[in-house]
Amino acid sequence: MTLIGYLKVSRLPLLLIGLLGPLACLNWIGALWTEPFKSFLLILTIFSANWAWNLYNELHDQEVDAINKPWKAFPSRQVDECNVIVMFLVLLLASLILNVLLIGFFGVFYSVAFLAHVTAFIYNGWRKDLLGNICEVTTIGLAVFIVMYPQNMLFPLALAIFWFGNALICQYQDLEAEKVAKVLTAPQQLGCFGTALVSLASLFLACGLLCHIYLMSGYYPILVFVVTCVANMVCSVSILCFTEHADWVIENMARRLGRLLLIIGFLSMMF
Repeated sequence: MTLIGYLKVSRLPLLLIGLLGPLACLNWIGALWTEPFKSFLLILTIFSANWAWNLYNELHDQEVDAINKPWKAFPSRQVDECNVIVMFLVLLLASLILNVLLIGFFGVFYSVAFLAHVTAFIYNGWRKDLLGNICEVTTIGLAVFIVMYPQNMLFPLALAIFWFGNALICQYQDLEAEKVAKVLTAPQQLGCFGTALVSLASLFLACGLLCHIYLMSGYYPILVFVVTCVANMVCSVSILCFTEHADWVIENMARRLGRLLLIIGFLSMMF
């Protein structure tokens, strides 16, 4: 397995978000320094789970990627499938063990995290339709929820709604490849207009919630997430108005710039 292949199959931007997200949220609520052991377990639980399900997603989407993105790690044979399966199983087991430790030390409330594994499996390994997308954002929302509870409960909701809009946009880019691979996705169910409209509505709602959080708290890093929502709104508009150029806009605004802005947002919450 080459280093480049390893970074590709691990989806480095999403891996960084999975690490920086819980760190930043714990720093925001002050728990990172007041409850270091609990914070340590939470960060490792979420980071290992995020990494594991990223790998599983790549394993499961090999057929679609071979059609649409042959440069990715599996289609271009930069990684060995058996090694990635072992990595997935080790990381998943580590996350489950860490979750059990969280429950043992800090209470049964943290058993909620097991539900996040179930919804992650439904999306990454079973369904990519509307129900699957709802499961994906449930996973995101629960991860942020267990980190921040009982403070700033609007933030997990805002991030989950944002991710729903972003996921629809990114799935639209893979629409034709997933049709060929006979994978039913939400954009196939909604159509071009429906996908753009639902994603735009979700992003407006997320943006509104984030603006409310900023106005109530004065916490300036939230503004970076507002900009992230706006970047994704541009993608929704491109699907509606500039269909022939939508793929380029989605790749650069939703996937690259959007993920970069999320990383910058979480870094700003740290510093």
